[in-house]
Amino acid sequence: MIKIKNINFNFYHEKILSEINLNISSGEFVSVIGPSGCGKSTLLNIIAGITKPKTGEILVEGKMVNLGDKISYMQQKDLLLPWRNVSRNAGLGLEIKGFSESYIQDKISLYSKDFGLEKYLDYMPHELSGGLRQRVAFLRSVIVDNPIMLLDEPLGSLDAITKSTLHEWLMKVFSKFSKTIILVTHDIDEAILLANRVVVMATNPGRIIKEYLIDRQIVDNRDVTSNYFIQLKKDIIKDLSI
Repeated sequence: MIKIKNINFNFYHEKILSEINLNISSGEFVSVIGPSGCGKSTLLNIIAGITKPKTGEILVEGKMVNLGDKISYMQQKDLLLPWRNVSRNAGLGLEIKGFSESYIQDKISLYSKDFGLEKYLDYMPHELSGGLRQRVAFLRSVIVDNPIMLLDEPLGSLDAITKSTLHEWLMKVFSKFSKTIILVTHDIDEAILLANRVVVMATNPGRIIKEYLIDRQIVDNRDVTSNYFIQLKKDIIKDLSI
């Protein structure tokens, strides 16, 4: 689905990304983890077409893509418009694409139950908890039907209990909608619990140093005290200390 080939990126004279190569299959969930400043968010911006690399290319299904083409991009802040209710925030992407109001409302009605928002469609953003606001942002990203989702620490601002609840919910939702997902996170537990594969980056310059295939049969039990989970977490922590 996605081929990231020989990506290099400089900010003025500083090398931020060095020789990033990564292939991602259709329907795969890949977590990218690394220290602050290693270029994780920059990489997402390049994949999304927001930032141009110094060298290299991003191919989606073998072709170069334009900004917004086949890709939804969700950042840490929910970026809900405070003057729009949940329904109108959720439909913003479709509205920008020029779809009719009736089509948008039909899509929202179809999706809102899966996102646990059917009771909140008339609520304003300030009336929602942080977890519900993030669900609205996820709905806005999913509803446009792009096959690829880029997630830049979308749960980073939430408390541990809310985050844990959303982890379980996310796995159910994304398995149903069959998206190809790249998640950037600083949370090792989150990276392991959600992904099929964890990609570890180092800094100075940002580069990929390790990849781990996750045994979903074990991890889906969500037992963070299992020997498998503990050892995997130890290995990633060791990688991050390089």
